Amino acid sequence: MQVVAFQYANHRPPSSSSASARRRAASRPMLRRIDSLHDLPPLHLERQRSQSDMPRLHAFEDALRKEIAATEGREELFLRSTSELTTLLRELSHEHGRAYFRYVLRDVFGESSTLYDGACPTHDQALSLAEGILKRMVRAIHYAPLVLRACTQMMLRAFQDAFPTSSNAVKVVVGGVLFLRVICPALVKPESFGFRPHTSASLPIGVQLAKLLQCVLRGHSAQAQDADFVATFHPFLESFLTRFPQLSESTTSPLKEPSRRPAPFARGGSWDTPPITRGPLGSTGSWQTVEDTNRLRGVSMSTPEDMKQRKRKFSLKFW
Repeated sequence: MQVVAFQYANHRPPSSSSASARRRAASRPMLRRIDSLHDLPPLHLERQRSQSDMPRLHAFEDALRKEIAATEGREELFLRSTSELTTLLRELSHEHGRAYFRYVLRDVFGESSTLYDGACPTHDQALSLAEGILKRMVRAIHYAPLVLRACTQMMLRAFQDAFPTSSNAVKVVVGGVLFLRVICPALVKPESFGFRPHTSASLPIGVQLAKLLQCVLRGHSAQAQDADFVATFHPFLESFLTRFPQLSESTTSPLKEPSRRPAPFARGGSWDTPPITRGPLGSTGSWQTVEDTNRLRGVSMSTPEDMKQRKRKFSLKFW
């Protein structure tokens, strides 16, 4: 287990004055587990927390170097087998991205899902479910975990340095993380994100959706009936994968969603209709893309529970 300690840059050791200690405690935000998008703090608060009091990423950088070395010059082997890096990515996705990925999969496995009723959905209904997953990923991109986005940025740069002639870097790295390591496994094992386990009738549908999303990621399908869907949503997915590692992107130009057909599985929700806007940045200024990967050592790989338990000691242990 890797242990990392750090010092809070914006906190001094508590003084002997109990009144001062109470005022400081009252000014600190409450840290708690986030299980839904409604519980997420404003984005500018998350960025302040990520910039000021987060541990370093030595363990992640070491795992990334090992993963690059293990490919032995073959880019198609990156993230294809269980390794230290893929294990860390899975832990990060579940600890920091639970609310985001539950939102992405809500139409498939949520309380109003008909997947568990036993009736086999038609092919068009399966396409509508896959379409909903892709659009929800884009719709809530600004609530995707910042630490995972920063890690994909680091991985993408390391991959491009190792394979400078590769034309599929974004697909291999970002697509591999989000789909091969998070979304597709969750479609086969929904209980990993707190949904009901599959029944014998719903499991084949989860596998079908996972295969369909992988076809969209690759840009081609062996099934002629899926060709139009893949051709429609592959460029849409490519644009999203390009945006995902860009921490300084502007929200003023949202990605336009393609329209294939009205989705019969559309269900209303507070995150479906209103536009997602970014809160004021306050005193932190804009979140600039960091050209030097060493500066990304200030990004959080800690959970809210860890921070709450270790705050008095001004140190943090994780993993």
